[in-house]
Amino acid sequence: MMRWGKDKQDGGEQQAGIQVVFFNQQIECEYVFSIGQQKFNFAKRLSNQKADTKDKEINTFIIKKKINKKTHQSKMAKSKDDSKPAPPKRPLSAFFLFKQHNYDQVKKENPNAKITELTSMIAEKWKSVGEKEKKKYETLQAEAKAKYEKDMQAYEKKYGKPEKQKKIKKSKKGSK
Repeated sequence: MMRWGKDKQDGGEQQAGIQVVFFNQQIECEYVFSIGQQKFNFAKRLSNQKADTKDKEINTFIIKKKINKKTHQSKMAKSKDDSKPAPPKRPLSAFFLFKQHNYDQVKKENPNAKITELTSMIAEKWKSVGEKEKKKYETLQAEAKAKYEKDMQAYEKKYGKPEKQKKIKKSKKGSK
């Protein structure tokens, strides 16, 4: 009889994970259908069933595992070929360009500060910066926006309008 922890057809030791999952799912389905919604000791039933199985039945689950793996890999290869690339990303605002430019300097001055504290320090700096300095970052932002719009038009011509991604709502801690 074949051991559950080895896959002899692959020629080496292998976790029995997928094989056992197929096997367990089949037994669980059979058992639930046979007794309905009553309480049952599934683990005991499973161990008894494993002891009674033959090599032929176990090999069936190994073959199913390999077939599922091949179909999954072929589906993944097709989906990668058919998918279109991600659309261009929106440009940074003038403040974020300023933040990006000054972050390392502020970090060196305050090495123990948290990220939120660093950001608030940069925000205060941004408020105190003169119009000439702000204008520099606003022109950089305008150039980046023009490049983005050009790239987006090219993307839309080639692939069509990008689909809007749905935002995933985060559940609050402690709520069910």
